[in-house]
Amino acid sequence: MRYACIITPALFAAATCQALEEVIVQAQHREESLADVPISITVLDGQALQSQGITRIEDFTALAPGLSGWEQGVSTPIYAIRGISTNSFGIGGEASVAVIVDDSYVGRINSTSLTMVDVNRVEVLRGPQGTLFGRNATAGAIIIYNNQPVDRFEGDYRLATGEYNDREAVLTVNQPLLGERLMLRASGFSYRNDGDLDNRWLAENIGDEDTLGGRLALRSMAGDFDINLAYGYQRTNTNGLGYETLVPALASAGDVPPDPFDDRLATDTRTYDDVSNANGQLRVLWQPDAAVSLLSVTSYHDNNSPNLFDVDGSAVFLTTAGFINRHSETLSQEFRLTGTGDTVNWVAGAILFNEDVSTTVRLTYSDINVLSGRPVSPADFGLPLPDFELCDATSDLLFGSCQASVEELSDQKGDYLSYGIYGDASWTLDPTLTVTAGLRYSADDKDFQYRSAPVASVTSALNALNAAPLNPAGNLLGYSTTGAQHVDDNWDDLEARLALNYLVNDRASAYASVSKGYKAGGFEPAATPQLSVFDPEQALSAELGVRGDLWAQQLSYQAGLYAYDVDDYQIQVIENGLARTVNTDGVGGYGAESELRVVLSPHWQLQLAYAYTDARFKDFATDAGNLRNNRTILTPQHSGYLGLDYSSAHYDWGRLGLMWRTDYQGELYFTAQNTRQDRQGDFFRSTAQFSYFYPGEGWRIDLIVRNVFDQDVLIFKQDVGAGEVARRASPRYVGVAFSGTF
Repeated sequence: MRYACIITPALFAAATCQALEEVIVQAQHREESLADVPISITVLDGQALQSQGITRIEDFTALAPGLSGWEQGVSTPIYAIRGISTNSFGIGGEASVAVIVDDSYVGRINSTSLTMVDVNRVEVLRGPQGTLFGRNATAGAIIIYNNQPVDRFEGDYRLATGEYNDREAVLTVNQPLLGERLMLRASGFSYRNDGDLDNRWLAENIGDEDTLGGRLALRSMAGDFDINLAYGYQRTNTNGLGYETLVPALASAGDVPPDPFDDRLATDTRTYDDVSNANGQLRVLWQPDAAVSLLSVTSYHDNNSPNLFDVDGSAVFLTTAGFINRHSETLSQEFRLTGTGDTVNWVAGAILFNEDVSTTVRLTYSDINVLSGRPVSPADFGLPLPDFELCDATSDLLFGSCQASVEELSDQKGDYLSYGIYGDASWTLDPTLTVTAGLRYSADDKDFQYRSAPVASVTSALNALNAAPLNPAGNLLGYSTTGAQHVDDNWDDLEARLALNYLVNDRASAYASVSKGYKAGGFEPAATPQLSVFDPEQALSAELGVRGDLWAQQLSYQAGLYAYDVDDYQIQVIENGLARTVNTDGVGGYGAESELRVVLSPHWQLQLAYAYTDARFKDFATDAGNLRNNRTILTPQHSGYLGLDYSSAHYDWGRLGLMWRTDYQGELYFTAQNTRQDRQGDFFRSTAQFSYFYPGEGWRIDLIVRNVFDQDVLIFKQDVGAGEVARRASPRYVGVAFSGTF
């Protein structure tokens, strides 16, 4: 069966296609035709992604049905597949969408803001992928494959500029040093912009970015061995998240309207949001014969991702918060044995993953600005006194003087060890039917420590008087300790899958599967160590799908139906005024996804995709009421895109190309409460690219317009403690890029 000359939705190749070609994937840890894989997959071509300036996961979420979410900041990405996501950025939790680069699990959710350069392809796998990819893939997996060194000289470059003083430079060079015995591939990139928001209070731009990085890979192919050694580094610095208050009184203090789309805001705090990643990997493939191979993958990852944001989003000093230090260091080792045969293909392996994480959470606030003038009735606290106002003489006598600035710090540290053993095999029972079964044992052993010194402030004293059971200390962080609190726990789980793949004919196949996923439990610092633990999350999913092509490979399609049930779903909520990660009674979901590619003529191609997702909480009791039947966050019920690509004939002067894509996203909610104010309504958003290719196609010029009609879209809206704040998505952007090969 054959699919996509252009397997990336709405992206066009450098040459005209007459038919759709076979797509090869590695979703089952071996190279196979997409037609033979009983998994819902979208494949995105790396070269086409780069030609359009798509360098991060958030940039291609619209291209994979069922995938949604954004980087709400470079250190705070949230991605959802089929309605399952993670919104907790503390070091005690895990992600629900696994991000895997060259067979290495990335780990921390704040490590997934990867700048992708010199990428071969991306595979988006929907549904639980626990058997083959392990823990923390309850929603699915995003798998990124970089280009590896080859035994010929080649190179490519890209220079781009655009609005907001965008400046981008990318260079990749591949050089054989000793033929196949030693090959080198190196890439480097730089990106800068000046931001698209004007902070009128501090007279500086918000949303600026300065990114620099590169990757160096050595490869040796000698005898039965294929050895790859790679190192990559990138760092991204920005001056903040751009949260803006929607409270009119607070906005007026900075002489700006409470409007997140007017290009202006006014905050009193100089904020930042930074990420740096260093990665090292050694891959050794031993293949003594064509039927059996052994792969060893040793990986090291180091991440630093401090941030600080203005909680109230205003020019009034009320509250600021951030991870002023956040660091993770991981080391993993995986051994994978693969076998192929006429009727049986199998894989078996083991992995060990160790992670050390640490952070310092800082919260600062003002007693005076938060409390001054607020009326209090002492009778509410059983005191025989007349009513008074906070921060006046009576208040000072009872609670102490109000302070202009109060700082709370929480130091946290985790030492996590995970391991897994797995096996998966596919049996071809006859030429048309293949049965696949797999089983994995996963285990996690976690040790967590935290401490936060008691803080003497009027605010904390009032909180203590309220005697909330989750916050007896009174600290706004929700806990205080005289020393380090220590908690440890361990969990294990069996993940399995069973799938059937049936070849209807040489042009179509159908599959059915049942799979299970597991996400480790974790910790959120609380008043007592016992309250800080939340349980693992488990997902069970069933799916039916079809794939095929028609009209002499001029049309390809894939479609599927699924339903799932998630137990002990983990989510961060605001409970009694505190941010806590808790287990809900679960989430139930079902939906449908489809993709269609059509070669309309030698010069025109059409792409269509649609996803329907219904993901809802089961019984979910909160202090805001029971959220039963509410939809999960960041998940539109309806989403899709329409893309049209044009590639002209070749002329003496070169040729022209056109790409147009319109994405649709239905209404979604930013909080589990599903309130009308914490939502983004449905919208259409379009991207256009006009291209000129020089004769011989050694270089090209692209004019890129994103958000063509300047659609107003929010990517964050919530009251996080000091009134409603919001952050917008990028407005219309126009840029030009010059790229080529040598």
